[in-house]
Amino acid sequence: MSQTPPTLFEHQCYGQVLRTVSRATGVATDVIEGKSRRRRHVQARAAVCYRAYELEMSYPVIGSFLNRDHTSVRHLAIKYRKALANNEPWTLAMGAHR
Repeated sequence: MSQTPPTLFEHQCYGQVLRTVSRATGVATDVIEGKSRRRRHVQARAAVCYRAYELEMSYPVIGSFLNRDHTSVRHLAIKYRKALANNEPWTLAMGAHR
């Protein structure tokens, strides 16, 4: 089953989310999109997944930008949402807005 490529609008939204999270966390955009499993990098990646999904981008589309499977993207978005609900300090440090 092939997926339709992301639209220009999705590219722009994703780019904006990525840059915003990068500035808030101090983690470079290429590191967020990379394969690093360092906690700080994964947390920034989770914030990107959550915020992009909140902008109504689908998990497969977000995954195509991050070179990850849609289930990995979903897991990160859920992880961030739970951390946000629990007011975990790392979400607040990223400029989390409710």
